[in-house]
Amino acid sequence: MVSIVDPFQIYIVALILTRTTALMVTAPVFRGRNVPTMVKAAFALLLALLLRPLVSSPGGLPVTIWGLTGLLVREFLIGASMGYMVQLFFQAVGVAGQLIDTEMGFHMANVLDPLSDSQLPLVGNLFSMLSILLYLSLQGHLLLLRALAESYQLLPLGRFGLPGDFSLLINACARLLALAVQIALPVIGASIFTSLMFGIMAKAVPQMNVFIVGMPLKIVLLSIVVVVALPGLIYFMERGLGDVFLQLADWLASGGLP
Repeated sequence: MVSIVDPFQIYIVALILTRTTALMVTAPVFRGRNVPTMVKAAFALLLALLLRPLVSSPGGLPVTIWGLTGLLVREFLIGASMGYMVQLFFQAVGVAGQLIDTEMGFHMANVLDPLSDSQLPLVGNLFSMLSILLYLSLQGHLLLLRALAESYQLLPLGRFGLPGDFSLLINACARLLALAVQIALPVIGASIFTSLMFGIMAKAVPQMNVFIVGMPLKIVLLSIVVVVALPGLIYFMERGLGDVFLQLADWLASGGLP
């Protein structure tokens, strides 16, 4: 039976705890300011203790303090990268919401986003809440914890180097940028069409103040477009979230640099 004060076992738990802690401070929902720091720390420690029997022990410890520090930094980077890749999905949805708010004229009316503890426009905050509900309803938080557990098989402890295929990270950013445009595209298209109609009306009826009449009417029309297109937007969000986890799995499976 291994002693609980065995320095080797303590260091293994510390390595596991470093990766789980990095995930807690970067992953969606877990990183929220409304989650107390003590709760995050306790949950990270609980995860580390639960994962310890499933994690293979390295052959030995580095003989220098720089080697030990390097392994801790490596574990932190892996956990932070996993959380950040999933967080990119919420950033894309937020960008889409801000694009829509700009078209509707709501970009100056901000409300508090509980996920990021920052100010977002009205539609951006709505999309942020929808993305959280979608993430939880699809059990994205459980899929992320499962990916964390499997990461110790794909990227074992005690090895230097990170997954070498950085093109996957770049591809993930590009795909999520395309997702933001896809979500905002119906409203942007309707906004361009509405602005074109107002321009024609301004030429046909010069006496009418298009700015006074057009802005409220544009808000109403674009609000209707958002409501009508909402099922399709949720479909794009769901597909984008699935792509994020596929990219995360590919990145973990790309292996470590020698």
